[in-house]
Amino acid sequence: MSKVFVEPDYKLLFIIEYFDTDPDYSKLITYITNMDMDDINKPIKYLNMCTITNIVELSMIEELYKAYMDKIGKAYPKNNLYDHMVNLCLQYVMQNISALKYVTNQTEDICLEAIRQDGHVLQYVTNQTEYICLEAVRQNGHALQSVKDQTEEICLEAVRQNKYALKYVKEQTEAICLEAVRRNGYTLEYVKEQTEEICLEAVRQNGSALEYVKNQTEDICLEAVRQNKYALQYVRIFIDKNKLYDAMIGTK
Repeated sequence: MSKVFVEPDYKLLFIIEYFDTDPDYSKLITYITNMDMDDINKPIKYLNMCTITNIVELSMIEELYKAYMDKIGKAYPKNNLYDHMVNLCLQYVMQNISALKYVTNQTEDICLEAIRQDGHVLQYVTNQTEYICLEAVRQNGHALQSVKDQTEEICLEAVRQNKYALKYVKEQTEAICLEAVRRNGYTLEYVKEQTEEICLEAVRQNGSALEYVKNQTEDICLEAVRQNKYALQYVRIFIDKNKLYDAMIGTK
């Protein structure tokens, strides 16, 4: 026997029963679309009883909200249905951060909750703010590759969290490059425009970074050998052997 809508007093009970027994929620949307204005609070009562446990339910909740708002229009601009829907989405995202990509009504709180667990989900944030991006790269520097509008501050935070995030920096500055090579000299490999200062800082951190120095100078080479005598194998220019020996003697 098919279900039918009954008197107003029982409509809410029908919705709850339908939700529990039928995976097709289209009739719920139809119900809200056709309901009397006197019944506008029923969806709120219904949603207060709901939890989201899967993507289907997430989609359904958002569709219900959309249908509800389309129905009441501007008559009730402030209502607690939106807040409750956001709260349901937030709770679900806290349990399953990858679900963020299915949330169409994203709020800053929902996005922050997700990226603070895994910065990589920044790729699913539809409205990236500088604050959201900063929080993402602080959690995982590699999230920088998903930042649409990079700033020097965001890039610096990314490199501080993970020096190898330097490879995702679109517009490198000397400050960003220095931050990276001072943490790991090998990141010199990803520096687009090497300066003597950047190269010196890189080999001071790790003499073997001399391998990635494009334009070697005597000062850079000697600094590298002082830091690591095995960096001698990467010296490509002529340097007086006595200077090299003195530098190697000074190696710790």
